[in-house]
Amino acid sequence: MNRYFEKLYIQNKDLVYRTAYSILKNESDAEDVSAEVFCKLYSYLKANRNIRNISGWLRITARTTSIDLLRRKCSSGYLIQSDLYEKDFSDTVVDRAFANQILDVLYRKNPKWFAYITMHYLLEMSYSEIAEATGRTEASVKNAVARTKKYIAEYRKRFIMKEDD
Repeated sequence: MNRYFEKLYIQNKDLVYRTAYSILKNESDAEDVSAEVFCKLYSYLKANRNIRNISGWLRITARTTSIDLLRRKCSSGYLIQSDLYEKDFSDTVVDRAFANQILDVLYRKNPKWFAYITMHYLLEMSYSEIAEATGRTEASVKNAVARTKKYIAEYRKRFIMKEDD
């Protein structure tokens, strides 16, 4: 099995790294995810499980592992950068505070909503890519994103009113 695994590693290491890097935009994190993905593959194969499409399995595992890393960063206070061309510094501060808070609230309220919003807006994945990665239909993903956007808009109103008090 070691030679088989080594062959799979050599054939797919660039695919896994590129997939992780396209999501994380960070070489060190992409390398960490790549190592984790190949550890998962080794464990999976060692348990005598058969994978029909190794490259597809690796791509999806790299994507979900990368998203999990982003989720951990977001839930631990990772700051989403606002655009630098905001009209007013106070607007930028409020937007950053809101972004951090809403991600935390979304993760606690509905982890699926958090995942869809993170994939669509932070990772810039299309609805069809999200559907493929999560095993859902494109229509259900669109519906969930729409519900989440509505929830965020309502939450933002309450957040801004609280800031004004």
